[in-house]
Amino acid sequence: MSLLNFLGAASFGLFLYRFPDGRFIPGWTRWIVFAWIAWQLPKYWFPIWDFSGLDGWMSWLAITVWTTFLGTMIYGQAYRYWRVSGATER
Repeated sequence: MSLLNFLGAASFGLFLYRFPDGRFIPGWTRWIVFAWIAWQLPKYWFPIWDFSGLDGWMSWLAITVWTTFLGTMIYGQAYRYWRVSGATER
């Protein structure tokens, strides 16, 4: 079950950054996806790690990472639409 959840989280990032033509545009977004996948690893593969003593700090960190991920995804798609896509892709 953890494997499927991890693959879903990783695929979510890969899909959003590579849609619609399968390329990372802008190029730095590939590193954001790799960072997102690395962020997901402990959650699914090491669930016994308990961060309960850092609940407030960890929750703010998780919110910041999620917001950064979605913000760069939106920026990447807008950049792709306005700067890279042709009339057919638009």
